[in-house]
Amino acid sequence: MNTLRVFVAGIPQPNPKLETTSGTTKAGKRYTRVFQRDKDGKKRAWMNLVANAIYCQMFRGKMEPLTRDYWVRMNLTFILPRPASAKKRLYPNVKPDRDNLAYAVENALKGVLYEDDAMVVESRQVKRYACPINKATGVLIDVEWGVNHE
Repeated sequence: MNTLRVFVAGIPQPNPKLETTSGTTKAGKRYTRVFQRDKDGKKRAWMNLVANAIYCQMFRGKMEPLTRDYWVRMNLTFILPRPASAKKRLYPNVKPDRDNLAYAVENALKGVLYEDDAMVVESRQVKRYACPINKATGVLIDVEWGVNHE
């Protein structure tokens, strides 16, 4: 079993949501369009930051992306900024949802660390507030993988 551990500094962003629009063309044909909404580009920038951090770690270790012959297990610890309104709150039980945060990381690693996010067989996500002293935010990514046969 192999492991990789990376801390990506930044403010974790959830995966961009899929939205649809539908209407009628001038010719009278109905259409539906599906697209990802990311108005300010923060979500895409976060996913690129995660992908680049993992890629750099893999490059240092002369590691190739994992093929479908492997299984992947991930532990993700999201450290979020503490808002002023959450002085007494211990845990960030508000949006963004931890599964949406994890989905963004798993999608960012698709094609970088592994071929497809379907290779992730186990995933654990934790949300925490940043320490009041150093206020560092980001995600700690722990990845384990092994060969998918005996």
